[in-house]
Amino acid sequence: MREIKINWKEKDEIIQIKELSWGDMEDVTNLATKIRTIAGTPEVNFDNKIYNLNLMIKSITKAPFVVNSENLRQLTNRDGKRILKEITELNALTEDEKKE
Repeated sequence: MREIKINWKEKDEIIQIKELSWGDMEDVTNLATKIRTIAGTPEVNFDNKIYNLNLMIKSITKAPFVVNSENLRQLTNRDGKRILKEITELNALTEDEKKE
């Protein structure tokens, strides 16, 4: 678990994030990946926005708001980037990316 200070509705608040399980990471990746076949050839599209949003929803364990896409979109850009940075470091896709 990690704690991150944010500014929510003009108040200093703390959110907690957790390291996700392998299954949770697979769920997040699957939600962001769309595969379709065009003329017999598979085409894979990955939506980074959906990936980041679902990664945040699954990782945040405590917040001064209900953790959903609507509330996450209300974060300041600065706080959103900082939270996502911490979450991606904690839930790195490879061990080389992981920082404790």
